[in-house]
Amino acid sequence: MTPVGELDIATTGQVEDRLRELHTSGFRRFVLDLRELEFMDSNGLHLVLDWSARASEDGIGFAFVEGPPAVQRVLEVSGVLDQLSPRRRQGSPGLQCSTPDRAGRFPGGPGGSHAVL
Repeated sequence: MTPVGELDIATTGQVEDRLRELHTSGFRRFVLDLRELEFMDSNGLHLVLDWSARASEDGIGFAFVEGPPAVQRVLEVSGVLDQLSPRRRQGSPGLQCSTPDRAGRFPGGPGGSHAVL
């Protein structure tokens, strides 16, 4: 799931719920792709910070793909970029977006693989 448009008070809960659902079902590595966002408020910022902290505490992988300048500006102005888990820059080689198979499962799902969100 790539958030599209706005990651704010109205949408952050949906993304949080999906992350929790995937974590509960066994996924241990996550990539949150911010490239399709036009706007992110403090709620989106808290989501990224919370999942980065959770990753450190729980031993799961969490990274994000940097968004457009307006979204990155929120992270820069808040002074949190140094606190975040490793991130992938827009257009980074090697970023692979998984798509579900015919049964609706992501390749290599629970049991040590990753979800691209």
